[in-house]
Amino acid sequence: MGSVRPIGSQVRVSISAGCAGARIGMSDNTIIRSTTLYDEAAVSALLTESYAVLLAADYAPALLDQVLPVICRARPSLLDCGTYYVVQSEAGLLLSCGGWTMASPNEQISTIGAGHIRHFATHPNALRRGHARRILQRCLTEARAAGLDRIHCASTITAVPFYRELGFTTVAYIDVELNAGLRLPSAAMVHFL
Repeated sequence: MGSVRPIGSQVRVSISAGCAGARIGMSDNTIIRSTTLYDEAAVSALLTESYAVLLAADYAPALLDQVLPVICRARPSLLDCGTYYVVQSEAGLLLSCGGWTMASPNEQISTIGAGHIRHFATHPNALRRGHARRILQRCLTEARAAGLDRIHCASTITAVPFYRELGFTTVAYIDVELNAGLRLPSAAMVHFL
């Protein structure tokens, strides 16, 4: 199906091209765990495999060529924040990732009572198994327990139906500035806790 190579406490995920049609994460033997800095390579690989396939339905190839190198890098500040998670299979494969923070994606502290959903992705061969939903429900529960009354999300156009199904409302369609002059059409969404 693929290979998993442990490196210290880091797990590198390699899904071979020969299993492109294979579904992974078919059993319920998965765990949700907080990430650490040791997960950087594996989370970056998951983001790359997810976004390269799933965003192609809604974004032009020329734009993806520019944005994928930026959005497919795991952010160390997220990996080490304590509220960023992965769903991991029994075999050590990372199936989904995502989390929440008080800081916005541009690392600014948000308004009082608000948090932010951050950097969600699911491997294309692990879709429709509830992995991202489990992470998102955990995030919403934790945000509510932290006293927040709403949580914001800058969603890709591709992920809008996922967030809408879980109670988010689209506030506006926006262009997220990734770096000078590079923008990704997105949807500003909010979920009231």
